[in-house]
Amino acid sequence: MKKTKNLLNVLAVFFSLALLPACVAKEIPLNGHPESVVEDDDVFYVTCIGNQMTPNAKDGDGFIVTLNSRGKILSANAFPGVKLDAPKGAVIEDNILYVADVDRIVGINPHIGAVTQVIDFSKEGTKYLNDLAESDGWLYVSATDINKIFRVNLRNGTYEEVVTAEPLNAPNGLDVENGVLYIAEYATDANGNPAGKIKAVPLHGNGPRPVTVIYNVPGQYDGILVREEEDLFDNETDYLYFSDWAANGKPGVVKKLNLRTREVENATRIPANGPADFIIEDDEIWLPAMIDRKLYID
Repeated sequence: MKKTKNLLNVLAVFFSLALLPACVAKEIPLNGHPESVVEDDDVFYVTCIGNQMTPNAKDGDGFIVTLNSRGKILSANAFPGVKLDAPKGAVIEDNILYVADVDRIVGINPHIGAVTQVIDFSKEGTKYLNDLAESDGWLYVSATDINKIFRVNLRNGTYEEVVTAEPLNAPNGLDVENGVLYIAEYATDANGNPAGKIKAVPLHGNGPRPVTVIYNVPGQYDGILVREEEDLFDNETDYLYFSDWAANGKPGVVKKLNLRTREVENATRIPANGPADFIIEDDEIWLPAMIDRKLYID
């Protein structure tokens, strides 16, 4: 009888836990339109293009929000002395925060809030420098409006185009893994329908870089991230995460692509309008949603 009673108690606890609600994603309202997030030493930096949805305007209303690892806002404008127009992609390299800002890359020392470097791209005719990725001392930046990607030597501020054998179509999100540049295209066709693809370009070798299509389903893709994880059989597998703005006014989502099997699944539960350049920390996706004016932690 005692064993039966203990078993019933265990089952009662089990079913009570099963009925508990699943973990709910956090929603953090932000005053601007958040575009990108990057983390350093448990401080999260979120770039905001400003109170107006004007990602290519040199209007001086851009800013950067800082949060702690629990999602609490530390500063609604972390660098008030730094003039930013519409900051988007961000990386931290050698303790410097780099942000893509319309037609320039701005380097900021986050500890003193001062600009350390400005790399001007205005002569290229771009007004939409977008995402940033770093690898082996090079900084890669997408120029979405002119369909180009550049790599920057941070030691002297010079840059050159990453020439591809096939044209890119509104390159947006960038990530580098094992000498390969992964690209998320934020593109539409003549009728305004999603037309972007996920592509890969090898960074080593001579001549124009060959382009491989990794994911052929048309979308308006923004952020991108390659991450090694264990699959269901405990095998180490590379997964490619990317955010998709979707179409026809529908909320977007972050998707997860198994690079070995090519299987795709949704990686976020909460619908996000304008899901942009995200990161993953402690298995949580920190996702700026530009249109919602929120940061989601899912």
